[in-house]
Amino acid sequence: MRRVLTMLLVVGCFAVQHLSAQKNTDSGRWPNGLTAKVLAIDYGTPNNMDDLDISNGLEVAYVRNLSQMFNFAIPAKVGLANITTNNKKATIFSLDGVVQLQFYKEGRRMIPYLFTGGGVVFEKDQGSNVQIPAGIGVNFRVNDGGYLTLQGEFRKSLEDDRDNIQLGIGWHFKIGENAAKKDTDGDGIVDAEDNCPEIPGVASGNGCPDADGDGLADNADKCPEVSGMKKFAGCPDTDGDGVPDNMDDCPEEVGVESNFGCPEKPKDTDGDGIPDVTDKCPDEAGTVAGCPDTDGDGIADKFDDCPDIAGPKDTDGCPDQDGDGVVDKNDLCPTLAGKFSGCPDTDNDGTHDGIDKCVNEKGPGSNGGCPDIKVEDRRTLEYAAKAVRFETGRADLKQESFQVLEQIVNIMQRYPNYRLIISGHTDNVGDANNNQRLSEARARSCYDYLVTRGIAPRKMDSAGFGESVPIATNSTAAGRKLNRRTEFQLVFE
Repeated sequence: MRRVLTMLLVVGCFAVQHLSAQKNTDSGRWPNGLTAKVLAIDYGTPNNMDDLDISNGLEVAYVRNLSQMFNFAIPAKVGLANITTNNKKATIFSLDGVVQLQFYKEGRRMIPYLFTGGGVVFEKDQGSNVQIPAGIGVNFRVNDGGYLTLQGEFRKSLEDDRDNIQLGIGWHFKIGENAAKKDTDGDGIVDAEDNCPEIPGVASGNGCPDADGDGLADNADKCPEVSGMKKFAGCPDTDGDGVPDNMDDCPEEVGVESNFGCPEKPKDTDGDGIPDVTDKCPDEAGTVAGCPDTDGDGIADKFDDCPDIAGPKDTDGCPDQDGDGVVDKNDLCPTLAGKFSGCPDTDNDGTHDGIDKCVNEKGPGSNGGCPDIKVEDRRTLEYAAKAVRFETGRADLKQESFQVLEQIVNIMQRYPNYRLIISGHTDNVGDANNNQRLSEARARSCYDYLVTRGIAPRKMDSAGFGESVPIATNSTAAGRKLNRRTEFQLVFE
């Protein structure tokens, strides 16, 4: 047994030394290598011999990659196995040839595989038999040099009572590839020294491409397609002003760095494109001599009397709709031309239409431009206050009141721009609340009568004041008679 193990170790060392000299440059395929495993060997379970114990052994295999998915392996095994019912262990030695179907992908940590093949098993003092192995395994990548291997196989023997199951755990040693000389991209620079190991490059770029040939690799070149200088990270400086073209707003015109490579410009504080020396508003951006023009009338706001409304220059930027020379903001009649605060005086009474309440009738300014109430009409109104009579304690008009009210109707017709205020009053005889209600009812009676005579309700108002506004003493009968009155007053509308 010791001789066999020694022989396997010698053969394994020789194979490693021989195969290490080879080179597998296909980094996308499973690497050639040697596998060493510790085995658990079971002859009892598959042959229904429960009295056979599980034994152990060792395996050394050479694995050769054939293609992207297939490997060929030559496993050599040695072990002690319980193969007889007397539970006596016998030394066994096997040599197989198997094909592995492997699901390999570069960079993957777990690589499963299936295998099958054939081999010969030599049993000490028992002869030999042919066995057909088939199984499944998985390799776990631990580092670039090796994989942890787990494998299980069933071995079908062509001789009775020799079927067995073997479970193994071990290590796959990667051989046949000199990592120190590996050059994945084939650019003549080994991967260990290649900053771009998967992209062909040049020596000056430490293995990385240099498209513009300026000696600076593309991955460090800010202008990889245009030859430039290293001090400018591979970019040129066409105008030689010390600002590289990729940061120069004027790459063909000598400038200064503070102005992004363009010639230094005069100071423009507000950034409106007009230098401060000629800017009327250097701290405020604008379009008219550097000043803002809100209404767009061509007159800068600071010189425009109406900065929010467009107007002509001859009126200082303010509109004058009627063209009378008085700008709209000062014109009381902005749509009618006139010489009186911008208004006409239609009736020529000296009160212009802007304040004239009777634009088509002459009247004094003191009366709003309306005709003044004639003296006789004023006297009629004063007389009506005493002449309109009611039934005692009631709001019913007496017959003699109608003639007086007809005169008021005539007055209202002569003064269409006036409004009539009707006010009812009482003396202090009786309850104050009753007097208040009575004064209101009497004023309303006059109002209702005038409406029946064609006076528009909107031209009149009525109100009662009870005993609250006396014009004479209530201590005498004469005084109380004067306090019992209904007043009629014309006012401007």
